[in-house]
Amino acid sequence: MDCLPLCFRFDPTDEEIIFYLYNKVHGLQLPSNAVIDSDVYHETHVWKKLLEERREDRLYAFTKLKKIGRSKIGRVTESRTWRPQHDKDVCMSVDGGEKKQHVGYKKSFTFVPKEKKNEEKGQQVL
Repeated sequence: MDCLPLCFRFDPTDEEIIFYLYNKVHGLQLPSNAVIDSDVYHETHVWKKLLEERREDRLYAFTKLKKIGRSKIGRVTESRTWRPQHDKDVCMSVDGGEKKQHVGYKKSFTFVPKEKKNEEKGQQVL
């Protein structure tokens, strides 16, 4: 897996993210290390350090969902929680044709304190 070229900013389209996800799910090689494996719910120090090192405001990560019951997902760390902001349908051509098909959702989350403190809210978005 190649590192990103110097001064390159990873700013993928929805289709490119689907390509990375497809390759990850099917055990295929990813084209770069732009999307990392990280438990964003428990390894906050890891991804925060990567953001600082890369001097980026975005980080793309594969993470396993923490299920709570049949249909609920736990998005909580020791002191903060990932609060959902909005969903967007992702549609793309799956057979190379003109017609686009719904393939998933793009979800955004803000990292906010669990309790009301004087901490800044929403500095990180998932």
